[in-house]
Amino acid sequence: MNYRTDYMEMIKDPLDLYIRARTKRDSSLPKEVGTWIGHHKQYTDIRDKLKKIIALAKYLGCEIDPIDETWQDGEPPESPWK
Repeated sequence: MNYRTDYMEMIKDPLDLYIRARTKRDSSLPKEVGTWIGHHKQYTDIRDKLKKIIALAKYLGCEIDPIDETWQDGEPPESPWK
């Protein structure tokens, strides 16, 4: 999982999950494909883990990538760019 890649995939929405599977899985999609809301939750879970890792790294005196610090406060897209 990569939060940056996940974000861009949600923006592009190549499988049109926002329309086809916003809250309920579309059985015509491959089995490993879930819902838009599921991807939204997955993104926020990853972001929350990132926040914890950054906090720990700061506590330990580690250098933090400024981009990661920016992403830790980001929200997932509410809808794709269409």
